Amino acid sequence: MFRLCFQAAGVLWFVSGCLGGASRLYTEDDPLVILGSSSLKPTISNSSSAWLVQFYSSWCGHCIHYSSTWKVLAQDVKDWQEAIGVAVLDCAQEENFDACRDYNIQFYPTFKYFRAHSSPGEKGTAYRGADRGVQSIRQLMVNILQNHTRLEWPQHCPSLEPYSEKKLRFFFSSLLRTLPGVQRRSSSAVAHVGAPSGKQDSEPWRDFNRSQVYTADLESALHYLLRVELAAHSMLEGEKLKVFKDFVTLVSKLYPGGGSVVKLMETLSDWLLSLPLQRIPYQACSGPGEQQDEGVFLGEELRWVGCQGSRPGLRGYPCSLWTLFHVLTVQHDAMPNALDNTGLEVEAAPVLQVMRHYIRTFFGCQECGQHFEQAVAAGIHEVKSPGEQILWLWNQHNRVNARLAGSLSDDPLFPKAQWPSPSLCASCHEEQNGVHVWNLDNVLHFLRHHYSASNLSPKYSLTPPRAPAPSFDLLPTSKSKVEDRGGAAAGGGGMKAEEQPGPQPAQASPRPEMKDLVMGEGEGRGVWILGMGFNSVDMSLCVVLYVSSCLFLMLLFFFFKVRSRRWKLRHSRLHV
Repeated sequence: MFRLCFQAAGVLWFVSGCLGGASRLYTEDDPLVILGSSSLKPTISNSSSAWLVQFYSSWCGHCIHYSSTWKVLAQDVKDWQEAIGVAVLDCAQEENFDACRDYNIQFYPTFKYFRAHSSPGEKGTAYRGADRGVQSIRQLMVNILQNHTRLEWPQHCPSLEPYSEKKLRFFFSSLLRTLPGVQRRSSSAVAHVGAPSGKQDSEPWRDFNRSQVYTADLESALHYLLRVELAAHSMLEGEKLKVFKDFVTLVSKLYPGGGSVVKLMETLSDWLLSLPLQRIPYQACSGPGEQQDEGVFLGEELRWVGCQGSRPGLRGYPCSLWTLFHVLTVQHDAMPNALDNTGLEVEAAPVLQVMRHYIRTFFGCQECGQHFEQAVAAGIHEVKSPGEQILWLWNQHNRVNARLAGSLSDDPLFPKAQWPSPSLCASCHEEQNGVHVWNLDNVLHFLRHHYSASNLSPKYSLTPPRAPAPSFDLLPTSKSKVEDRGGAAAGGGGMKAEEQPGPQPAQASPRPEMKDLVMGEGEGRGVWILGMGFNSVDMSLCVVLYVSSCLFLMLLFFFFKVRSRRWKLRHSRLHV
């Protein structure tokens, strides 16, 4: 008994220590500038120095792993700050959603460099090199400076021409150290420049049962996917549009339990399929209305339950995305004919194919998407039935957990492990010749139950408001009450080990209230005309049809006018 108490006390001490640390990847102690939406443009516009900015997401596993490299780079070149600065901006924070969309950030991490004396409308140049080591990025910074024209040259940067053919590391740093006021400063002095304002309190802890799946996690995944991740793509066309249509169709047919979310996805699916257009602006996707009398509703805040982490930046969205597709594989197994006449039924593993295409096209962590693409390409041909589809995704999830166990993206409160644990499914585990093996029949039976509609808990889910509901808008707003609890790398998964409620971190603060989104308020939103359900795309088509009709009638008028004149001339000559 005393031993268990001692172990529990040790775990709580360790967790409290983690929570007491920084809640983000970069802190004031790092020798770089932490930017926010309000400080990004003032910092890089008309600056006397050039800037290299990393746009990252605190839930992106690759971003978490890369943070140590970026800190080493910042420390290595901090003497260069008078000529070129190093900065970061977290696109997972609500207040930065609009800024990341304006600068066309679709994948994480994205490096953009800005020349000195950039105009306020400059969106930067993306670095697309595959090598992102310290030496390569340092060379990139030197190249950025060398590519400035004489008029653009950073105010405090010396001429680099004499050293362009030599090893630049020593000479470049030596030259910069000779500049007035350039010296080795404490890192905290640099980090305070441009730091975003506002407190970052954590959400209240939500007790949960590890043996259940929570609809709040599924709804939060859809909210982030539709209103944040998809919003990074201003135009949907070609393969992007097809992938989006397939995803909406899949969710509308297989999402468990029916209800407001299914009605919403059905409305969106019908609207997308009815459009004859080959390209659709993202703003136009706010067309289908979210009307209370029709029961169409999707909550607009991130409310993690089974996918909550011990601190922001762990688990969250990646965990909920895994959970969503696990649920969809089980639903497809339970309703094999649900996808008939959708175009998806021709695939042996339609859920995996849609998941594959979505992650490859839209998922923000590009390196995570590449790993998943490699796994699918190597093993998708082995899946021949809905049951095998369930097991393939479960096995791949466990492989990701094994690869990322103990990494920086691993949550100390919810360590990545092989799932399900013996306490959750004892019959899933066997031993042969002293080696652990899975009983796949029992694993499949467990997964079919765990991710079934009957095992979904509606606890903590958002319910439609009683007042007249606003029109549905996929677009995120800077005022919406979205609090990104973050997430682990692709291996977060929401895979739980025991049936006891999860432990609770030491500190919590009240959750903000949900804010209704109203169509027609703010730039770039779809507009509902006269309450009739017409959006901007519908009205545009009407205008085009009206103009075309007018032109056609005018052509007919002039045609008969000319023929009438000819007829009169011919008859008048005969009369003479």
